[in-house]
Amino acid sequence: MSIPAEDDAYHYVAYGLHVASSLALPELRPAPQEVATTEPDLRIGFGTVPDDIGEPLAERVTWAGRAGAWRHEIHGVARYLVQKEGSEVVIERTGGTDADVRAFLFGTTLGAILHQRQMFVLHASAVVGPGGAVVVAGRSGAGKSTTAVELARRGHPILSDDKTVVQFDADGTPMVLSGYPTTRLWEDAVERMGTAPSDLAPLREDARKYLYEVPAFQTEPAPLRAIVVLQPWNEISLDAHDPGDARLDAPGVLVAERLQGPAAAKVLLKMTYRRRIVESAGLQVPHFAWAMRIAGAVPVVQVIRPRLAQTLGEVADAVEAQLARAVAEAG
Repeated sequence: MSIPAEDDAYHYVAYGLHVASSLALPELRPAPQEVATTEPDLRIGFGTVPDDIGEPLAERVTWAGRAGAWRHEIHGVARYLVQKEGSEVVIERTGGTDADVRAFLFGTTLGAILHQRQMFVLHASAVVGPGGAVVVAGRSGAGKSTTAVELARRGHPILSDDKTVVQFDADGTPMVLSGYPTTRLWEDAVERMGTAPSDLAPLREDARKYLYEVPAFQTEPAPLRAIVVLQPWNEISLDAHDPGDARLDAPGVLVAERLQGPAAAKVLLKMTYRRRIVESAGLQVPHFAWAMRIAGAVPVVQVIRPRLAQTLGEVADAVEAQLARAVAEAG
């Protein structure tokens, strides 16, 4: 099914897209009038989601995907269908509140939208400093969001959180697109920020994750200068690494290791947001090419750290140092 244009009750902008929706999406920035009156890049609305989308190229417990269609079902909340090359999302509510529906829309479903549109999506946050943007990537729980918020509190506007899109402009410069000005933080991270969880809206009822409006947000894309990958100390063997001259200075107990060539591209592929969705869309070949191109364009630095709760300030220091180094190298 297709969503009729007359259902476009709300208009927003995110990741360079004009989003028209029949569901209010307060997490996003309202579209300016000159954008809201144009044809949307992405339309979101309610309808019927089929039980079967055909033979999937990849699937998980809650989702299945093939080229041109991706179906996600959260029991008791909603079904989601991403189709038409990421230009339409059909939502069939199965019992969830608006907050529930939005929580899963802005999770894996958003990743499927961006991947279908053939965007390069990293599981990362991004902030802006002097000279450009630095991307902070890592697995779930690595500390991406808390590091980004700490950097925002230091005056570095956030470009995106959790899902960061990198695209090359007409001049071949890698650019980080602006996402939306809210992030999701676990209760302990909120408390480390000096905020009472009771002052924030929970992501869902009874959830211990909260919506946090970032203290500084940039609405325009910024040139990518460096990618920092956070690795917990207990997830990596230092004995297996010999950084040699490639080992960079980092504050405190942190170790920073600059990755080169295929090793850098391999890390970017690992840090792809929900990379199985790339397989489900049959986009592995162009995705690999993008990873190689990005790895060849900017420094990719792995920062090995102990528990973030003990080193948040030092991690933020390291990210600032890597951005400054990259900007200096770029001249």
